[in-house]
Amino acid sequence: MRPSLLSASALLSLAALGCGPTASELCRERVQLQCERVFECATPDEKALPEFVDVYGSTVETCETRFEANNDCDELSERAQLCTEINAGETNFDLGRFDECQRELRALTCEQFEAWFADRGNPAVVPDVCEQVCQ
Repeated sequence: MRPSLLSASALLSLAALGCGPTASELCRERVQLQCERVFECATPDEKALPEFVDVYGSTVETCETRFEANNDCDELSERAQLCTEINAGETNFDLGRFDECQRELRALTCEQFEAWFADRGNPAVVPDVCEQVCQ
């Protein structure tokens, strides 16, 4: 059996047709990135604070479980439901821009990430492409 390789344009075409990750999967991906970065950027002293543990837990996995539940990731049925914060009210979800936004959030310094995470509704601290995920 020969392996099948799809080009990036073919994958994007499938995504445009409704194939590709579900809204729930994308929600979990977004939560995973946020929790990883929160734990990466927090100092050991910050991670030991009761307030930190109350909100994020003591591990990335606990953080993910809490935030997936808080964001109703398992309940999402349409990608447009991911259009929140800076994109609130928009309904056209762009998977390519979502992926690019995720890459840009991973590339932020901890200082930049913390500013974004603290005020995700503020266009001054949101990477430009993240503002374009939903239109």
